[in-house]
Amino acid sequence: MTRTTRLRLGFMPAALLAMAVLLAVPARAQPAPAAGSTPTDFPATLAIPAFKMHYQVLRNGWHIGAADFILERDGDAWHFHSKAWPTGFASWFVDTTFTESSRFEIVDHRIRPIKYSYTDSGSPSHNERIRFDWSADTARDREGKSHVTAVPIEPGMLDRLSAQLRISRQLAAGVPLEEPFRIVHGGAVSLYRLERVKTGTVSTPAGTFETVLVVRRDPDSRRENRFWLAPKYAWLPVKMQQFEPGDATYTFTLDHLKWLAAETNR
Repeated sequence: MTRTTRLRLGFMPAALLAMAVLLAVPARAQPAPAAGSTPTDFPATLAIPAFKMHYQVLRNGWHIGAADFILERDGDAWHFHSKAWPTGFASWFVDTTFTESSRFEIVDHRIRPIKYSYTDSGSPSHNERIRFDWSADTARDREGKSHVTAVPIEPGMLDRLSAQLRISRQLAAGVPLEEPFRIVHGGAVSLYRLERVKTGTVSTPAGTFETVLVVRRDPDSRRENRFWLAPKYAWLPVKMQQFEPGDATYTFTLDHLKWLAAETNR
């Protein structure tokens, strides 16, 4: 996980993040909360279970780091945040950590971001802070220390991290993925196009899952961001991967999942 990769955890891999039946109870993952707050109960209202997911990070199959993704209540809003860091042999040479954070609310059953941040401890010029002012239909996007851009926004626009949860909610509701996802990033609105590809079995350190594979392809490159999502676990990603021919492949595999509370937001 070197500085030049600029991994972003949200619409990943790398940013950031995704998401058809569990074959076997995973060795370390815990099942969804009891009846009344299970994933199959909330698609219509976009209620969200709080969770902590821990991943192993691999580069071309070699274990180089770890990452946590945490969703929790924050007053009347929600806080979704992640952190990735080098481990083992890689930590001898690289001490950079990557953090990403999205605070959002649910308005009309849709995720509406309030503020977003991305931090690369090894390269502050890559840092980003976004504040969404929905009363003024403007997002203030600060890159690095001083470069600020005012970005016009419309309902439905997201940050890179909260977009991952939008994917899971749409799949849980059984509706087609939004085309395209509109993401505020880098002082502009980027269009992310995703495709639901296939179902299949995925094995991770947390266990074996039946998943749906969702792929994001960039029209101007051969890079693919792949998300394997487990429906019985709130359509969260049990595996994520950034692949590009001729370049390193980065893979996040689920190590364990913990439900923090059976809260819902309706």
